[in-house]
Amino acid sequence: MHPWYLTTLVALSVLTFYRYALVWSGLAVLSYATYQTASYHENLYLTALEYSLVFGWLIYEYKKQKNLKKEAFPALLS
Repeated sequence: MHPWYLTTLVALSVLTFYRYALVWSGLAVLSYATYQTASYHENLYLTALEYSLVFGWLIYEYKKQKNLKKEAFPALLS
């Protein structure tokens, strides 16, 4: 995915506590490795690395937010 496709998501991320879109936009530059050869062969290892890191960060942030809500409102989530 090219970084400019993520601009709307990055802009909207300032309205939430989640920052995975910023991580994703930073890792999107790995997609340019496709253009190293004339045949535009996509390196699926780089793609897997990119999406693994993005989903890992998203899961980390989700769990962190869930724990913060649990600490702030323990009676509501019991």
